[in-house]
Order: sequence, then C-alpha cells, then structure tokens
Amino acid sequence: LDDLSLFSIFQELEVQQNFASLMDLYQSEFEIDKDDIESDGILPDPSFLFDLKLYENLDQYKILKINDVNILQDIEVDKPKIDLHLENAKTWFNKHINPALPKVEYVKESLSFIKREFKHKGDLIFSVKTEAGKKEIEHLLDILEFPEELKRRVKFVKHRIGSGFYYGTGPVLVLSEGDLFANKQTKAKHVRQQDLDLFAEQLGTLKEGDFVIHNDHGIGKYIGMESLNHGGQEADFVVLEYTSQDKVYVPVYKLNLIQKHADSGATVPIDSLRTARFNKVKERARSGIKKLAIDLLRLQAERQTAKAFQFSEPDHDFK
Repeated sequence: LDDLSLFSIFQELEVQQNFASLMDLYQSEFEIDKDDIESDGILPDPSFLFDLKLYENLDQYKILKINDVNILQDIEVDKPKIDLHLENAKTWFNKHINPALPKVEYVKESLSFIKREFKHKGDLIFSVKTEAGKKEIEHLLDILEFPEELKRRVKFVKHRIGSGFYYGTGPVLVLSEGDLFANKQTKAKHVRQQDLDLFAEQLGTLKEGDFVIHNDHGIGKYIGMESLNHGGQEADFVVLEYTSQDKVYVPVYKLNLIQKHADSGATVPIDSLRTARFNKVKERARSGIKKLAIDLLRLQAERQTAKAFQFSEPDHDFK
C-alpha cells in the first residue's frame, strides 16, 4: 500500500454503472447540440474530457475494490475506521470442508474447493517463506489441474504471515503456508511437575557437606541455601562449593540441574570450575554409550543376516 499509483474504488459495480450512464448522457446531449445551430452548448466531445475506457484500462493500476463499507464512529475518540470484513482463511475453509479430514486429504479438498470457487474470477495470493515452498504449491496446482486462466490470477509473495484471510469482494484469498501445511514448531524443553516435586523432596534430605552433582559443573559440596536479590526480587538459591572455594548458585526453579551424589562422610573428589575435566568425563561417557549402541546394532544386523542350517519340516513320526 506504499505505492502512490494505488486507487481505491468504493461500491465498484454501482460506480461503474453510474459512470457508464453519465457518459451515455453526455454523449447523447453532445450529439443533439452539435447539430443544433441555435444551441448554446460549447463543450467538445466527451472523449476529450473523460477517459471513456477507464474501466477497461484499470488492470494496469493497483486497485483496492471496496464494495461493502462499514464506517464505525467512536464518539469518545472521534476516529472513524473502515471495517473490511476479512475472514480467517481456515474459518472460511471449514464452512465448506470437513476440518476432521486427514491432513493430506484436507489440503487436497481445500485446493479443489479453491479451484471451483475461483474458476471464473478472483485473485489468489500465497505467502511463502522460501522458493521451495513456492515450488511445492505450484506442484500441487499442477497435480490438481488448475486451469491456466486461474493460474494467471495466482500470485506469490515472499513474506511470512501467521494465517491468511478471505475477502469476499473481488474475491481475494490470501493463504500462508501454515494454512495448507503444518507449521514446524520448536519444542520447548519443560520439566514435568512430578520431577520438580522429586527434586524438592530430595533437596529436603540434603545436609550441609553432602556431595551434589551439577549437570554442567560436576560434583560439588552442598553448603546450604541463600536468599539473594535477583532482578529486583528476592529469590532462594542452592549454594554449591567447588575447589578453590568457587561457588555456584542454583535457583530453586532449576533444581532439575542438580542431584545428590553421596553423603558427607563419603570420600569423593570435588570438581573444579576452572578446568574442563567434568566435560571431558561426560564426553567419554557419551562416546562410550554411542559405541555400545553401534555395537548392539551391528550384532543385531549380523544375527539377522547370518545363514543357518535349514531343518526339514516335521514329519508324522515327529508328531
């Protein structure tokens, strides 16, 4: 909408009819006046004053067609606004297509419905994030045999939107990739409540001097709880001590990062925050587990492909 060549046409059909009627009136009056030597008419042919092919040439301009206008007046704010009656694309689809259909069938039915509804008029706009998304949609249109005349009214915009909309005047249908295909969502890691309860219970059994293992820093010594001002708010922290009296403060809402390792009477070496020893131990353990998994898979594959002696079918004597 930032292009100055954009025209807005309100009540398009009515305006077009009125324009045609007005041009016919001017033309007939001109035809009468030009042959009447006593006429006071001095205007030239209407074609010199008006673009008689205005509506035929509108395709070369950007046009916003608005047939149904709902102007709402807010008395307090005194700011009128125009409601264009845009309908969510999926809501519009679900009025005509069963939303309970399997995903593949739902996409097929949606595009087939679009093919029928927009066969003779209307514009389709697909919002895509990548060139691959565009090619995937074009492939679907080819499979469903969209007519060439309809394909010429299909436009692709490289822009990301959450969901599309349907505008009945025109009509115009804007679709996002999410309207047709499932959006990939990043799964956030979360800790189940039962785990938090378990950690909280475990924390209640800790005594000063007990050894605790931290997921990132290794084995440290529990020396108690401490309240600190964090971000302008008081919060409780579990305090762990490592070699050289280095300390780690673990907020209580991250108790899932720690676990009791041994009682205070045990002989356990404490890790250092200044070396990467614990990370190396974790890496060796991770590599060992990976090697074990590969060995198990190889053993299973060898068992599956090994040739064995084939015994004959049991005979009557065996039975």
